[in-house]
Parts: sequence; structure tokens; C-alpha cells
Amino acid sequence: MAQILIADPLLTWDAFRTMENLMPGLAAFTQGQGGAVIIDQALMDQVLDILQRVAAQAGSALAGEINQYLTNNNNLQDYVGLSFDEWAASLGVEPPPAMQVFLPLVVR
Repeated sequence: MAQILIADPLLTWDAFRTMENLMPGLAAFTQGQGGAVIIDQALMDQVLDILQRVAAQAGSALAGEINQYLTNNNNLQDYVGLSFDEWAASLGVEPPPAMQVFLPLVVR
């Protein structure tokens, strides 16, 4: 992954922007308020774009894992409309109790 990101600065930048767009939902999730943030189509489109671009440059093992994950989740469409709590639950991650985890955010 690191080699792919180093070799493709535009992909690195786009991945960073996608992570920034995920941060409000992830912060809400870690604060026990993930049920209040809904995953929209635009966010999943960004994540899908990054995963497909990584898979296109990855070795066969990583590309196979990414493509299988995308196939299993209808190219991430299964997550659109879910809250961050529901998304996490679908991945087998339990939401934390309210205010148990601290995730610092940088506000610009």
C-alpha cells in the first residue's frame, strides 16, 4: 500500500481527502453518536474510487481481496443509507459507549 501511495501522489491526496470526509462520522461513532450520522452516496463513491484505484495498481493478492470485498458489498452500495453505527455493526465492530473514546480532530 505504501509503495502505491508513494508512486501515485494524486491517489494519496484523494485518499487523504476521503479520510477527511469520513472523520465526522468516525468521530461521532467513537463518541457513541454514530447513529446520528448517515453514510451518503457521495461518500461511498469516494471510497469506491480509492479502493478501485488501489486495486488497479496492487499485486494480485491485494487486488483480489479488494475486488472480493467490493463484490460482497455491491460496490459499497450496501452501506449507503446506513448510520455509522449500523455500518460498524455490519463489519462486526461494536459501537463504544458514549464518550469513552477520544479522537482529536483538526478544524481548519
